[in-house]
Amino acid sequence: MRSFLFLVFFIYSANSSSAPFIKKCKGGDKKCLKEAIQKAIPVLAIGQKELGIETLDPIFIKSLNASSNGLSLQFQDISGTGLKDCVVKKAKHDVSKLKLKIKLQCTVEFRGQFEMNGKLLLLPMEGKGDGRVILRKFVVSVESDLGEINCSDGQKHWTVKDYKYSYDLKDKPTIELRNVFNGNEVISQTINEFINTSNDKLVKDIGPPLFEVVLKKVVENINKFFKQVPVSDLTLDSTE
Repeated sequence: MRSFLFLVFFIYSANSSSAPFIKKCKGGDKKCLKEAIQKAIPVLAIGQKELGIETLDPIFIKSLNASSNGLSLQFQDISGTGLKDCVVKKAKHDVSKLKLKIKLQCTVEFRGQFEMNGKLLLLPMEGKGDGRVILRKFVVSVESDLGEINCSDGQKHWTVKDYKYSYDLKDKPTIELRNVFNGNEVISQTINEFINTSNDKLVKDIGPPLFEVVLKKVVENINKFFKQVPVSDLTLDSTE
């Protein structure tokens, strides 16, 4: 989701001692920043163990509660793919305010086990089994507040203090839930057809908790990365 801002903080290009894949940019150089982030996304999405960055493509989520009024919907053992292919639409770093903004467009696919019971738009729903969600042309905008701390290496390091996000779908998503109504194929097919003709409601239920979990995981990795790599290795605006 991934996704979330994930990866954006890594991309201030040119060679650096602690992260040689980083290209440094001036904060005001939007073109440089956008190109650098785009180049680094597939590299960082596969993980960088030496820097404490876990794999984000595929990304793994143990459990997710997407329940809403009238519908209990739980997912388990989710895997998501597609974050490495995200396209950077916009990127901006406000050096004076320590703010970083990025807009990404991604197509991501999530698979896992689901269990549901209740009603969706007045239609009874029940069952458990394999689930799949494809979000096409998913656009996420993330604005992050950064902080600066002095670490034991005697250098300044960034940390993500807070973030907020918004998202939109530019294309129709696909939602597949197998074994609805305990394996009744006729009813299951009918339910899935209904879901995919009115899936805006289900996407709105699943979306927020899913995106929040993905972004939380990304930010955790970003802060691990920042702990290992000083500001001077990330941007030309560093003033040690």
